[in-house]
Amino acid sequence: MRILQVSLSIPEVIEISSKGADLREENKFAGKIKEVFYQGDFTEITVSLNQTNKLVVAHLTSKPGRKSQFSLNKDAWVHWSWRDSNTLVG
Repeated sequence: MRILQVSLSIPEVIEISSKGADLREENKFAGKIKEVFYQGDFTEITVSLNQTNKLVVAHLTSKPGRKSQFSLNKDAWVHWSWRDSNTLVG
C-alpha cells in the first residue's frame, strides 16, 4: 500500500484587480467577473478563472460613495500573497 501526503494551500484574503494592473503577488490568475453582489459593508464578487473555469469568491470592503470598478463579464485578476495562505497537510 502506498500512502500519499497531500498539501493544500487556502488563501485567507483574496484580492481582485482590474486586468492590466501591475501585480507583485506570486499567486495571480486571470478570470472574468460572473457576479457582483452589494452586501452592505462589503461587495461579494465571483470570478470564473480562465484556466479552469473554477469559481473564486472575494469580499471587498465597501466605502460610502465609492462606485465599484467591477462589472459583469469584465476581465480581472484574482490574486493573493503567500502570507495570506494557510497550508493544510494531511
